[in-house]
Amino acid sequence: MSKLEKQMSLNKNNYNFYHVVQPIFELKQNKIIGYEFLLRSEQVHNPERLFEMAKSTKQLIKLDKYSIESVFRFVSERESDLTGLFLFINVFPSTILSSGMKEFLQTILLMTNLSPQQIVFEINESECEINLPVFKNAIGQLRKNGFLVALDDVGKGYSNMKTILEINPDIVKLDKYFSEGLSRTPNKQKVLKSMIQLLDSSLILEGLETEEDLMSAKENGVTYGQGYFLGKPALLNTYIKKEEVVTSD
Repeated sequence: MSKLEKQMSLNKNNYNFYHVVQPIFELKQNKIIGYEFLLRSEQVHNPERLFEMAKSTKQLIKLDKYSIESVFRFVSERESDLTGLFLFINVFPSTILSSGMKEFLQTILLMTNLSPQQIVFEINESECEINLPVFKNAIGQLRKNGFLVALDDVGKGYSNMKTILEINPDIVKLDKYFSEGLSRTPNKQKVLKSMIQLLDSSLILEGLETEEDLMSAKENGVTYGQGYFLGKPALLNTYIKKEEVVTSD
């Protein structure tokens, strides 16, 4: 364990946490329909490393809840800019299963006037040891509060059809593996079409990084997409200003 890990204290003054957003597009109209909020730190530049540190020091749930609460506080200050958009917030299964989650959800709901159905909890499935029936019940608690649920990085790691069928997410985010080289990989196109047929319009294709793959995604029936070609993670004002410029024209 590094010296930094040993000294880690999830205090915003120590790590200068903030959030960037990455837009999610409706592809045919080239229109932003939502943003994914991504936690960042000025001290730890690699986000994966930040969460690895939190996990190794047994502070992952604390960091996760801090991130969620920070998004809600931010949203409460920018409601007029986010009305009608879906807001995707990452959450680990262990956080959903943690004690006090029900009370935590009730508290954060009071922070904003936005509809809970605009909030999409995006489940990070990197934690493989999950009791699926128990987890399914916890997901039900999210839905009782009106939140939507997305399953992230489907097709990568431990995600499988059983998990999709049991959890029955409102949205499935298909891993970037399926978008990489999509325009020149017929087998990926076939799989993508099958997934679209199975999941209908609830599928978001991640990792769109070239114009060719974006065009292929559209041609193969993808409705929603996310990726560097469409928009990189940046401060919300970056995208709000762009929309204002388009509107003014």
